[in-house]
Amino acid sequence: MNKLIFLFIFFSFCFFSVFSKTTHLITITPNFDTHYEKDYEMDFMRVTLFTKNRLDSLILLKYNSCLELKKTLSSYDGAFIYINDQIKFTEVKIEHPRYSTFFTKLNIQNISKDSIDVFNKRHHILIYNTPISLEKECNTKQDFDYLFWTNNNPYGGYYFRNEIGVLLQDTLTDTLFKEFTNRFNLELIELDAQKKILRFKMGGKEIKNTKNQVIKELLLDSLIVKDAGFVVDTVSFSFVSSFIKIASIPTQEINKMKLIPISGLKKMSQEMSYIKENNLKYGCGLYRYKEGHGYNLIHIQNSIKKEKIFNKCTEKEKILELELEYLFLKTINLSSSGGKHSGRKKELNLKKMARIYEKKKKLKLAYFSKIGRLDLILIN
Repeated sequence: MNKLIFLFIFFSFCFFSVFSKTTHLITITPNFDTHYEKDYEMDFMRVTLFTKNRLDSLILLKYNSCLELKKTLSSYDGAFIYINDQIKFTEVKIEHPRYSTFFTKLNIQNISKDSIDVFNKRHHILIYNTPISLEKECNTKQDFDYLFWTNNNPYGGYYFRNEIGVLLQDTLTDTLFKEFTNRFNLELIELDAQKKILRFKMGGKEIKNTKNQVIKELLLDSLIVKDAGFVVDTVSFSFVSSFIKIASIPTQEINKMKLIPISGLKKMSQEMSYIKENNLKYGCGLYRYKEGHGYNLIHIQNSIKKEKIFNKCTEKEKILELELEYLFLKTINLSSSGGKHSGRKKELNLKKMARIYEKKKKLKLAYFSKIGRLDLILIN
């Protein structure tokens, strides 16, 4: 009887503490003609909420069903969501490499109805959906060959399979420059004012998806070449650097990629502090790849993001399972006054609880660390 009363009080407290006040849920639904899968394209959208005076803003992450609200609103996936007990934002801005950027008024009045409307009313959750139709940036070139993130910005462009960008250590004399281009069979297309950033056409060769022998050879010539990579934009004259920014990726995975650590980055100081304080074997900072990665870098970047989000989902589920198991054992031990749960059984439960606690502690270290990411660096 005491056990039942304890459980009733516990669950009643949890229920009323979570659902005692009204919660407002804003969902942002972008509508657009897809080139890739819609879910993939939405990964490269930046959705920002603004206050009326635009002095305060909030960047929304794409909702990944397991990271937030999974047990409460499991039907919401693949959307951008803001949930709070009050709405202080009035505008939303969507940025994407293939679509025009513009501000839209946020819906904070009309409440949409959906399949879980009764559930939401019972739990005092009010849902406001803002659908936004996106227009393509350029009518002549409607689709990009690729999308990726670099320096926290979504980026899209076209492959130039027989062109590379080179950053020189210093400006070369005409004689040395001629020797340099002949040695690597390169044809100059464009250069900057200082003659240090150059765009070349490769003689009869194309960039491969994995390794590029020409880029590898250029990077090995460190006395002349500072950096080299494949061209992604001939208008802004951008090419992908051999330097890569990495945050919170296990060191064994970095070793598999044959990446060489260069230094830590100031803008990643939070991740680096967390890794150091908790003695985690995560790589964080600036790395270089000397083998001449091709477009495969973009695929690696995208796959790492998906894998790390999946890992977070798994970690959260395991933490929840362990917490429930721990609570169950604790409840049994507290409520039992004798019989089968006394003595030896209680001691075994305590030992099991200790093991669960250690497992949960290790899982939480990984779960509360930043999501691992690999960011490309562009030179232009």
